[in-house]
Amino acid sequence: MACAPRWERTRENSERLNDLELWLVWKGRGWMQTRDRRFSLLPGFCAVMRPGGIYDAGQDEDHPLGITFIHFDIHLTQGKQRKCPASALREWPEFFQFDDLDYLNGVMRRIVQLRKSEPGITSALLQALLRDILRRPPIPSGPVPAHDARRTLISDMIAEIHSYTGHLPSVHEMATRVGLSQSHFSRVFHEIAGQSPRDFLLDTRLLRARHLLAETDFSIQEIAERLGYGDVFFFSRQFKEKIGVPPSYYRRRAPH
Repeated sequence: MACAPRWERTRENSERLNDLELWLVWKGRGWMQTRDRRFSLLPGFCAVMRPGGIYDAGQDEDHPLGITFIHFDIHLTQGKQRKCPASALREWPEFFQFDDLDYLNGVMRRIVQLRKSEPGITSALLQALLRDILRRPPIPSGPVPAHDARRTLISDMIAEIHSYTGHLPSVHEMATRVGLSQSHFSRVFHEIAGQSPRDFLLDTRLLRARHLLAETDFSIQEIAERLGYGDVFFFSRQFKEKIGVPPSYYRRRAPH
C-alpha cells in the first residue's frame, strides 16, 4: 500500500484491531507512537501488532510511506507436540528493524497474493516468516546507549538509502555523516549489514537499474547517467558481472 496524502493510523484503528497485524515499511518516512514509545518509520521498520496495543502513526508528507501489511490469527507449532496460540505473541517482541528489506517485503507480498488461492501454502509461509522475524533481535527499549549511537545512525542510514531514489552518497560521505574514519566506518558497517559499504552501494545501484529497465522506457545510456555512471560500457559490464546478463537482455526478459 502506498499511503495517500494526509494518511494516518488513528487511535480508533488500534481499538478496532481484533487480530494480529504484521506491518512492514518499505519506503518513505513517518512516525509511530505506542503507549510508551515513539519510533521513526523508515524502510525496514517491522511491527507485529496485537489487540490491546496502541499504534498511532503518521507520515512525512514530503516522503509518503509505503507499507505492506497482513492481518492474521494462527497457531504456531512449537516442537513436535505443543501448539502455541497466536495470542501468545502478545508476550513477544513487537518492533524490529530489517536490513534485508527485499527479502521480507517479497515474502509478505507473496503471502498476500496466495492468501485466497492457496491457503495451505499461505499458512506455512506465514508461520515460517513469523519464526524468522521473532528470532531476530528486537528494537531495544529505552534510550540508546552512547556506545551504540553510531551503530543506530548507520542502521538508520541503510534504511534511508533504501527509501530514496536520488544521489547515492560515497563511502566517505557516509563515514563523515556518522563521525567515523572511513576504515572504522567500513568495519562497523560490515558488522551491521553483512557486507562492505561499497558492495551495499553497488547492490543498491543495480537494484535501481533493474527497476528502471523493467518499469521505464529510459535508454540504457539514460539509466547509466541517472545512476551516476560516467561510462555506459562500464555500467553494462558491471551489470552483467553482478546480475549475470547484459542490461539489454534483462530488459527483454523482465515481466511487464
